[in-house]
Amino acid sequence: MKNRKHYSISAFTITETMVASLAFGIVSVGVMLFLNTGLLTFAKNYSTNVSHSSMRDALDRVGNSMNTAASSPELINTNGTVVTTGSAPGIRFDQLRGYPYIVTHPGGAGLSASATTLVLTRSVHALSSPPIPIAGDIITLDNSTARLRV
Repeated sequence: MKNRKHYSISAFTITETMVASLAFGIVSVGVMLFLNTGLLTFAKNYSTNVSHSSMRDALDRVGNSMNTAASSPELINTNGTVVTTGSAPGIRFDQLRGYPYIVTHPGGAGLSASATTLVLTRSVHALSSPPIPIAGDIITLDNSTARLRV
């Protein structure tokens, strides 16, 4: 008589497979919630850092402009009038755009106190050519309180 070997085949039942799938699903949802929270925190911190960096850059530009200003800053309203007390929505200051210019009077030699027009001559040399004044620019003369608008 021959002995037959009985091989046992190990397998999972449907109940065990469903319990394992349920446990895997719960763990997956927990991991996804954790990763989603981390992603939202990263995005929030990144946008805050970008906002702060933009603000620092803007304040640096304002500070640099104020350091190179040709006049003291004035507080102004939205209509451009000077504010003498309290806070204001804006500031105004003169920015030095360039020099030297030669100032002459078109009607004769020198510049008289009653002159209403003048001629600005600028150098065209590459190393000392100031920009051409445009409409709205203000020209201040040395040792004078005159503010001439172009």
